[in-house]
Amino acid sequence: MDARGKEHAVQRTPNRLNPGMLVPGLAFFSLLLSNGLAVATPDFEEGSIGIYFTSDTFTNCIPAAVGEEVTCHVILSNPSTWFDPEFLGWEMTVAIDGPHSVTEWNLNGDHVNLLPPPAFAVAFAEPIPFAYHNLLLTFTVLVAGPEPIVFRTLAIFAPSCPPNEPHYHVLIGGWEPNCMPMNPITGYDANGEYNPVAVINDDCWVPVDATSWGAVKALYR
Repeated sequence: MDARGKEHAVQRTPNRLNPGMLVPGLAFFSLLLSNGLAVATPDFEEGSIGIYFTSDTFTNCIPAAVGEEVTCHVILSNPSTWFDPEFLGWEMTVAIDGPHSVTEWNLNGDHVNLLPPPAFAVAFAEPIPFAYHNLLLTFTVLVAGPEPIVFRTLAIFAPSCPPNEPHYHVLIGGWEPNCMPMNPITGYDANGEYNPVAVINDDCWVPVDATSWGAVKALYR
């Protein structure tokens, strides 16, 4: 599969963040998938969000036995670089379908989540610099049955800024807070719903190439 370039990405104007509703987090990784393995690559769609089962090989599709515990990494890749922004926080719901239980949630960094997991409205005590790949969160899933377990990254119930999708929050030019959308690495289905970004015990979801991803997103945004 071709690398997911930025030239066809839909350009979005940042949404003004209500300073009274700051919510925070962190970001990470580019990829291609081959036989279920997500391999690091230099280009990601701007603001790509994914869930991975290793921190070094970036796998988002694995088999797992009943009773096995799997560590999951939520990573934001290629955040906006407009006007040298700083990271203020993020908001997102980690939606998981299938036989499982979550045994622990761990934010990356000394930050505060304002909501009960699996919803996250994460605020930073002070702005921090972005990296190209930023780890937001790790959590552990206990596999409770042989059926597929499917992971999606969705909006929280009442997001701090429109539209109704996950966001990360930036401080632009050192003075203006804004919301930027998190874009699922696998794009959207025919109804405009987010595709799974990771799976256990099922077929792999491959990240959409930038041309197709941008065209699909344009239908629903």
